[in-house]
This record gives sequence, C-alpha cells and structure tokens, in this order.
Amino acid sequence: YDAIYRKQSYSQEHNFSVRGGGDRVRYYVSGNYLDQNGLMEFNRDKFKRYTTTAKVGSDLTDWLTLNVSMRFIREDYGRPSALNDNLFQDLARQGWPVLPLYDANGYLYSSPSPALGLRDGGRDVSQKDWLYQQAQFVIKPTEGLEVFAEFNYRIRNDFRHWDVLQTFNHDVNGDPYLYNRNSSVYEYAFRENYFNTNIYSTYNFDIEEKHNFSVTAGFQSELNKYRSLSADRTGVILPALPVLDLTSGVDANGNVVAPAISGEYQNWATAGYFARLNYNFKERYLLEANIRYDGTSRFQSDKRWQWFPSVSAGWNVAKEEFWGNLYETISTFKFRGSWGELGNQNTDDWYPTYLTMPIGTANGGWLVNGQRPNTSSAPGLVSQSLTWEKVQSWNVGLDLALFKNRLTGSFDYFTRYTLDMVGPAPELPVVLGTAVPQTNNTDLKTYGFELSLSWKDRLSNGLGYGIDVLLSDSQAEITKYPNQTNSLNTYRTGQK
Repeated sequence: YDAIYRKQSYSQEHNFSVRGGGDRVRYYVSGNYLDQNGLMEFNRDKFKRYTTTAKVGSDLTDWLTLNVSMRFIREDYGRPSALNDNLFQDLARQGWPVLPLYDANGYLYSSPSPALGLRDGGRDVSQKDWLYQQAQFVIKPTEGLEVFAEFNYRIRNDFRHWDVLQTFNHDVNGDPYLYNRNSSVYEYAFRENYFNTNIYSTYNFDIEEKHNFSVTAGFQSELNKYRSLSADRTGVILPALPVLDLTSGVDANGNVVAPAISGEYQNWATAGYFARLNYNFKERYLLEANIRYDGTSRFQSDKRWQWFPSVSAGWNVAKEEFWGNLYETISTFKFRGSWGELGNQNTDDWYPTYLTMPIGTANGGWLVNGQRPNTSSAPGLVSQSLTWEKVQSWNVGLDLALFKNRLTGSFDYFTRYTLDMVGPAPELPVVLGTAVPQTNNTDLKTYGFELSLSWKDRLSNGLGYGIDVLLSDSQAEITKYPNQTNSLNTYRTGQK
C-alpha cells in the first residue's frame, strides 16, 4: 500500500461571480474551476471540472419579462486502466511485502504486484460536457394574472477512451519479456438531447382581504433523444499511440479477433396537464389541491395515461385570536396533513413492452468460411400490461417558530406506499420454455418520522451563527410479492 498510494494529494478550487444591471436589465456571470489530483503513485489519476453560468433578465415592457440563462460544465477524468475492482484484490492477495517491487536490475517487476500494470498497462480517459439553456417569458396581462412559458434544452456529450497495453518484466540480463499479453483499444461516445417545455398560468385574488385564492393550470412536456456508439479492437501496434486506427485486430498469439462494435438509438417522451388550487383564510387555515394527468411513450396506449391527485391542509393555531400575547413568543404553531399520489415511469429498458430480437456480431458457435458468423435469436416474452408505478404518501406534521424565528422546528410522520412495482417474475411451469416476463406485481410500504430543530441568531458584534439538529428513522417492508411457493430463490443468479 505504501508503494501504490501517495500519502497526500493536492487539489484546488476557484470561484468568481459578477452581478449587476439597472431598472430594466439584470445580469449575473459566474465561473468555477476544480482540480483534484488522485492518490495513485503510478500513472496518477486526475480530475478537473470547469463550470460557467450566465443569466440575463430584461423587462421588455411593463407586462412582459424575458429571462435567459446558460450553463456549461466540463469534466475531465483520467486514471490507470488497471485502477479497477481487481486492484484491491491484487493488493490484498498478491501484493505481499515479501514480494519484490523492483528486480535486481532496478526495473519495476510484477511478482505479481499491481504496480507494473498501473504504470504501463494503459490509461482510461473520459470527458463529459453538459450545456443547459433556458428561456422564460413572464406575461402579466392583468392584475393578479401571470402567464409563464419556459423552454429548457440540455445537451450532454460523453467520450471515453480506454486502452490496455502489454506489460513487460525483465530477466536476469535485463532483457524484456511479455508479462501481460493482451492489448486493446476501446472508445465510446454518446449524445443526449433533452427538451422540456412548461406553459402555465397563475391567478391570485382575494375576497374581502380574508379569503385568499391562487389557481394554477398548465401543460408540461419532455423529449429525450439518446445516441451512442462504441468500438473495441485488439492488437495495439504502437503503445505510444493507442488509437483504433493503429490496432491490428490480432492478439499476441496471432489469432484474428473480430472487433466489437455496438450502437444505440433511444427516444422517450412524456406529456402532462396539471392544475392546482390554493386557499388560505387570514394565513390561518390553509388548503391545497392538485391534479395531474400524465402520459409516457414507454407503455402501451391503453396503459399510457394516468391521473395523479393530491391534497394537503394546514392550521396555523398561532394566527387564532385566542393565541393572544403568546404570538410574541411563538409566531408559528401549525398542524398539517397531506395525501398524494405520483407516478414513476422510469424503467431499465426504455420500451419494456416491445419485443426486440437479440443479435450478436461474430459470435456464432460454428465457423462459416473460416469465420464466426453473426447471430440472432428469438426474443423473450414481455408483458404488455406494464404500466406506471404509483407512489402514495400520507403525512402529518407540526411546524414551530419561536423567539422571532430564531428557533424553528418541524416534526413529520409519514407513510409511503409504493404500488405496482416491477418485481421479480412469478414462477410458471418449465414447459413455458423461456423466462417469465416481469410485471407490476410488488408493493412496498415505508414509514417513519423526521424531527428537525434549528437555532439561528446574530450577536451584537454582527457575528451570525446557526445550529441544526436532525433526527429521523424509517422502516420499509414488502407487503405484496409474487412468491406462492415461499421460495427464496433469486431469479437472476439462480442461487438460494
């Protein structure tokens, strides 16, 4: 461990920001630079991040405001190719102190120890870019009515280069001989384009300055496009230039190895309509009701759309007349409760209800004209009944604010039901002849509490300080599970 790891590492981070403007135009610009050096002694791992943000807001007219923002993030990361899970196994099992790190001629020597592979075994380098762009129009046609139109566009580009190089030990005469015989180059790139639109309006009004209402209604949509391409080829010709163009496709034994090439095109989209009503009476009685109607492209048309309602209510006792002078000490004493349901459309397979035929490149079991052929196979079964996973939440709580809001606290007790989860496939007779498809067949219950207290104050000399305390506990249990035989078999590994 002393040979592989450094005892310390250097890192630096720098930030700057500028803001300004006038009555009608406002701007903000910021930047961040982070540089972290890793702890590897050989072929050091490094991470760098660059971030820039620019925001501009302009009141085009008395009733129209335009806000535009842009943010760019770049991350560069490099590490030795041998810096993987096997490294820690090698350190614990093979890097014994009695084994030499260098041979008698002073060459780094794998005895076996991971040092040689870390230094000479290649490098894994990746670069990730994110570009966020947002435009927002705020329209105020009449008093109390506001219309918002938001357009968000995110671009992500990833590129990864990973080369594995041959390594050499040396004999007693100092002549090199192959130790790690494998060499290859792997490159991967993908692009993701995400577009999000939110168009909604809010109308606020009151009756006799006692009954305050806020009504919101709108539309939301998402479109995500994903593209990827990867290639892996054996036989690095020039270790100093480990690129795909300079690989032979032949391994150390002279055998031709077919390159591995893959690509992926994926799209998904969502759309939703929503409405919300807020009501409060003198900040004393509070009520909020929401309704959503959401659809996703991931499921079949008859399972695609779902309603998701929610409601919450609160009572701030400190606003009651009988609270009297106690308000000077306790300005908030609010009971609240809520119930709501939301949907989750995320799945590992973006289109789990559609059949796709598996194909393979040069992986056939028989030689045809001296080459392994491409293959295809029959697809497995899918369940066309797959639909949204639903999350229902119940919550009761208490909020407190004392001593002119210097001491605040809240207590929540919650119960959350996760219904129609995509669980393990149920057991069916083996005469089916293939794997059983997964369905919405599992429910989960999670319950617990959360208590938080916060004290914030400022001394007479201007020094401000704060203390926060948080205590929470939760438990989860499966309430529905497709296991009629009471078997503990794990379907993925086949182990019991």
